[in-house]
Amino acid sequence: MNNSNEPQVLFITMPWMTPIHPSLGLELLRSTLAEARIPSACLYGNLLLPRPTQETLLVLDPPSYYEDYTAGLSFVPHLYPHIGPEQVTAAIAQRRNRLMSREGHLDVMPYTPSMEGARFDIQAAGTCLDRCLEIIDRGSYDIIGFSLMFETQLIASLTLARRIKERNPDVRIVFGGAACTAGQGVALLRSFRWLDVVCMGEGDPVIVPLVQALRGNGDLGQIKGIAFRSGYDVPVNAKAPPLLDLDQIPLPDYSDYFAQKRVSDWADTSNMLPFETSRGCWWGEKHLCTFCGLNAETLKYRSKTAKRVMKEIKALADRWDEIFCLQATDNIFDMRYFKELVPLLIEYQRQRKAPIPIFFEIKSNLKRGHFFLLAAAGILMLQPGIESFNDHILQLMDKGATALQQITFVKWASQAYLSPTYNILMRNPGESVEDYHQMTEMLPYIKHLIPPHGIGNMQLQRYSPYFLQPEKFKLGNVRPHPHYDVMFPDPEVDVEQIVYEFDFDNAELDQPDLVAARRDFAIGLLEWKRDYKMHTLNYYIEEGDVVIVDRRDGGEERVRLSGRQAIIFSHIDQAHSFSEIAGRFQEIAPPVLRAFLESLVARRFAYHHPNDYYLALPIRTYNTSEYLKEVNEHLEALRTTVAAAETKKRRQLAIVSA
Repeated sequence: MNNSNEPQVLFITMPWMTPIHPSLGLELLRSTLAEARIPSACLYGNLLLPRPTQETLLVLDPPSYYEDYTAGLSFVPHLYPHIGPEQVTAAIAQRRNRLMSREGHLDVMPYTPSMEGARFDIQAAGTCLDRCLEIIDRGSYDIIGFSLMFETQLIASLTLARRIKERNPDVRIVFGGAACTAGQGVALLRSFRWLDVVCMGEGDPVIVPLVQALRGNGDLGQIKGIAFRSGYDVPVNAKAPPLLDLDQIPLPDYSDYFAQKRVSDWADTSNMLPFETSRGCWWGEKHLCTFCGLNAETLKYRSKTAKRVMKEIKALADRWDEIFCLQATDNIFDMRYFKELVPLLIEYQRQRKAPIPIFFEIKSNLKRGHFFLLAAAGILMLQPGIESFNDHILQLMDKGATALQQITFVKWASQAYLSPTYNILMRNPGESVEDYHQMTEMLPYIKHLIPPHGIGNMQLQRYSPYFLQPEKFKLGNVRPHPHYDVMFPDPEVDVEQIVYEFDFDNAELDQPDLVAARRDFAIGLLEWKRDYKMHTLNYYIEEGDVVIVDRRDGGEERVRLSGRQAIIFSHIDQAHSFSEIAGRFQEIAPPVLRAFLESLVARRFAYHHPNDYYLALPIRTYNTSEYLKEVNEHLEALRTTVAAAETKKRRQLAIVSA
């Protein structure tokens, strides 16, 4: 932190940014200013939150980690002193009970927050604010920027910003981040008089001219992508175009995070370093998922070159040896990276003493070989957009995937020893009772697979197609969630323009038979999560035979498939229609072929989709040599494909030159 008299820019991230993550956005801005020779620093207010020794209103799972189900409400009494613990606990209880009961679909024990826990969290929030102010007072800062990546950071950031302004009215306060996008940022600026500037989009091209203008070396009115206070007015500048060449962005420098964490209450917790390879969403540019409110005005997909990504990964992994993993902040994996980045990553990981695990969000329509390539590259943690196991619901979501693709993704990920994390969304406009009956009937077939992490109703998010076109989806009475009444009790605050999540009415979704069908499905999902055990339905190859090992009922049964049966089973490792299977095995009479497939279905070794597709369900296991052979075969096939593409490109260039 700065102890000199030279003014610096200070960037702050407040709870509920978790203590295991530094802020990628702020560190990129700091690096950008460094290139312009403008001194700056980062203050991790989230690391200054006292660490509870027992469970309070925060969910501590495990105890070294906090996840905020309170929406940041423990900071509210510090911004609005007339709000007391009673109102905070009531709002938290309402929010928590909605989440746990899936908006009333499940009968759960009502959550009653303890007043002692509420007082502890409110006091801890005050301690966090005091610690931040103490550090700020020791420095010399003329511009202080707050990152609002999450809406739950709003109250903590607003409270600290007001206290800073009260102590030093000359300090310029800047807000930016996802919670300040477009009209949200303008509404914040108009609602809270101690804010000076809001950045409404990407900050990379804005930060240097913004700092210069705030210091009198430029005109705020000429900087695109911001709104600012000018007397009693709030001018809103034109939208800034998205940054197209991501390779020009500097590398993040996490030294402030590690220095502050080592002396914080959270020093012994793990570290997940964020990095980015792309911005926007290439699928969303074609078909934005109907529930998705991410990206807002920066949906255009842009990605870094593989060479630049490798430079970044090496720099982070080689410098910080105390990290648990690298976490890509991308909304979606660039499929070009299988040819361009993955081979480089595989080579790098094989050179390391210990591979560095990497996390990516990725689309679910992968081929089997992709999973082994990802595993070899160290991309061991994946978040696919599963969302549902029903074709009709997936179509309503505009996911561009089928139910069988979603199941296959989870199966193949496990087969390659990857860890998929995914969610299931219910209460989607247009869904039917039959959709849930199909999924409930499917569950016994797939309970040996990794279950969903999150199970909940679709949340109406600002900027999503549902929000932007409510009439099209028959959504009425769209209104902010109730907990915002406690978060923003001041009637002068433009709540409807600031907040991100909304309630809505839809008579069709609340029909008793549909509610009952969703309830049965939700109970089945929760039972799956409760009872899940690894390695309960596997198979291996032995002398050309398929040996299925079934431990789902507590015992162990082995079933051997030989000859044509083994070949057919292997063929439906990927889903195929019966007509395709019959065409592939014409030497087998269709009734005989159907009987064999149905025998697999009867034992839940295969699933028969209503559209007459069959999918084998056991997860293949490998010994070390088999697994390495599988990886090397897919890697060699990839190299051959890349080489062929390069040859074709050179020939085309030669023709053009001639």
